[in-house]
Parts: sequence; C-alpha cells; structure tokens
Amino acid sequence: MMSSTPAAFKLQLFDPARGASLVVIPLLGIFALFGIAFGGIATGMITGPWLAGAYMVAVLGGGGWLGYRAYKKLVIVSAKVLLSDTAVQVVDQDRELLVIPYDTIRAYRYQSFNDAEELRITLTNNERLKIRSNSKLTKVGDFAGMVAAFATKLTQQQEEGVIPVVTREKSFFEKSISTWLLVAMTVLIGMVTFDLLTGTHTKRPGSLLMVYSNYLIYLGAWLAASARRKITS
Repeated sequence: MMSSTPAAFKLQLFDPARGASLVVIPLLGIFALFGIAFGGIATGMITGPWLAGAYMVAVLGGGGWLGYRAYKKLVIVSAKVLLSDTAVQVVDQDRELLVIPYDTIRAYRYQSFNDAEELRITLTNNERLKIRSNSKLTKVGDFAGMVAAFATKLTQQQEEGVIPVVTREKSFFEKSISTWLLVAMTVLIGMVTFDLLTGTHTKRPGSLLMVYSNYLIYLGAWLAASARRKITS
C-alpha cells in the first residue's frame, strides 16, 4: 500500500509536554498575587482605605493581566497536527511534542465545552494522552476538523486490517445523564423564572445572571453534541 501525504492542521494548542503544570502554574500565580496584595496591607506598608483599594486593584488587576499574558506565552504553542498512515504527530516547528502510532491506540474521546476542546487518546497500556485547546485564550483553528480527520484515518486503518478495533468513547454530553441533568436544570430554571415573575423574594441580579448564563452554556454544549449522540445511540 502506497503511503499518502499526511493531513496537516495548524492549531494553537496547550503544550502536551506540560501536563499537570497547566493547572499548577495558574494556581501558584493566583496565590502569589493574593499574597502580595494582602501582604502589603497586612504589614502596614499600605495605609488608608483609598490607597489600599488602589493597591489591591493595581496588584490583582495588573498582575492578573500580566500573569494571563505570561501563561499564554508559556503553555500555548503554535502546533501542527499531522495525520500520516501510521501515526498522529504534534509538532511545534521542528520540535516533536507528541507521536502516537495508530496501533497503540485502544480508545479515544472528543469533548467540547465552554470554548475548551479535548481529544483524549487511551493507549493499549492504559496511558492517556491529551490534545487540548481553548478558544478563550487564543484563536485555535479547526480543532473539530482535525478530530474528524483523525477518526476517519482510524476507520480506514481498521477497515484495511492494519490496526485492531479502536473504541470511540462517549463524551459527557453524549451520555444519557447529560440529558437528565438538562431536564433537571430546565425545571429549576422554570421555577426561578416563575418566582422572578410572581414571587416577592428579594432578587439578586448578579446571581440570576450567573444562573441563566450557566444554563445557556450547558444547553449550548448539549445541543452541539446532538449529532454525536445520534451516531452513538
């Protein structure tokens, strides 16, 4: 069988080599900012309510913005995902970040929620590798198109008998529990709306906005997964 030209996708991704540091780094940054902010006030270096308030805004706001920019620079890479006849590769210029031969793949799962996308690949030795992105941090590219091409490549390899059967695992929004949870949330939203229109309780606009926003985010993710639910049903 002649080898074909690898399909290539240019994407902005989380660096696969960083793993747990993707969570640890921002947590450490948040603790450091709050430590600096409250430390300056607690030690008496900053006195007076107006000066203390301005100091808090400067440290948390300015430091948070700088930390956000530094975090993006540190963990986001301009990568190219290559789908050859034998493996999926993630490369950053000339640096090879990830290589996964198809015959080492046991299962995979694609999940999309609140601008975050993830392709989780489970190997035959049960190791799990992830290709992840978040459009809130950067302009990602066609991540879903890459996943579709990856799935097509696996199907071709299986039909030709090159690799054993690979399981496509359901994401949370493809499982029936997500529908039941949506029903429960819809009932709750209905009750909140009814109380808002007819009740006499004191309303907190900020809390209500958060409730409705979270519901719409969940509903959007559930609707986005509808086509995949039909495939697996």
